Amino acid sequence: MVQKSSLNILIIFILAIFISQIVNEVNAEEIKDGIYINITGTLINAIKNCYKGICNIENAVNNGIYADASSEIENGKFTKLIKCTKESGCISEKPTEYTYYLEQNSKGSNNKYKKLIKCDGDGSINDNTGNGSNNISNTDNIEITCSIIDSFVESSEIKHYLSDVEGETDVLITCKSDGCNLENKDIIGYFINSDENDGKIIVCESEDCNILQEFELENECFKSGMFIFKNKKYYICLTESIKIEISNNNKGNYVVKGSIDNIFTDEEDKYAIISLDGYSVFLNKNYNNRFVYVDKSSIGNYKVIERNSNCPKKEDGLTVDKENMLELYECINGLCNERK
Repeated sequence: MVQKSSLNILIIFILAIFISQIVNEVNAEEIKDGIYINITGTLINAIKNCYKGICNIENAVNNGIYADASSEIENGKFTKLIKCTKESGCISEKPTEYTYYLEQNSKGSNNKYKKLIKCDGDGSINDNTGNGSNNISNTDNIEITCSIIDSFVESSEIKHYLSDVEGETDVLITCKSDGCNLENKDIIGYFINSDENDGKIIVCESEDCNILQEFELENECFKSGMFIFKNKKYYICLTESIKIEISNNNKGNYVVKGSIDNIFTDEEDKYAIISLDGYSVFLNKNYNNRFVYVDKSSIGNYKVIERNSNCPKKEDGLTVDKENMLELYECINGLCNERK
């Protein structure tokens, strides 16, 4: 009788384990892949990274941003973001801006990111109940949701996006074939906005970046440093009358004369060295404590002379035309004085 009772207990125990495994498997299947908050108040063991029903506890990264898997309302659409800082740990918040973020979980060994979080309106209107009102745009009352997108870029391309990292200052994301990175806040220049390519430009100055609409741009130069739109092409004004198209055909370093309200330099006795390609024109701060020579001839268009062979020539094609060369010195962070 004792043996039979022990056998029954053993059978019940085995059944309990079997049922528990089934329940766990069902629960595991219900866990969506993605990032979840584990605890708050610290970055240690702050998130759960789940894949195929298995979740690993991980430390969060300071200023890291993740899509909150618990807020997924449909395939790939999230209503909340997990934002992690040293001060508050990880907090789940509703997005408040049309913006992009670097997806922290996609950071590679080269410290660049393979994925972005894109937040924009999904077309649904809030029910005005007052719940989660901070996810409503002040302009169109459309609910903002976020999705994770690949940052794939062809080797010859560069893409730029506007990002709201700290809720106060908009900064620039640059994506190349090896991934994306956040530019320094002090970057200065004009950048083609890859997501809104229909006449929208990102302008960065004074540690803040904003969108410029096509209608805000002039179509002729009347001072140096202007970014203009003419005949469906973008140009930068190097002087009051000389402009150059933003194009890979014109890729290189140029100088812009200082002028009032010039984002590169408003000091009229200085020249700013700018780098240009088919996707941007920005202040090149790598020029420090050196002489710089510039071809200011009609062919040179104020391009920096990189080699002696690029010097402007006289009509004989051999003699250097010194009158069409601009000599700069005392360069500090790309801003130089003219040597007269």
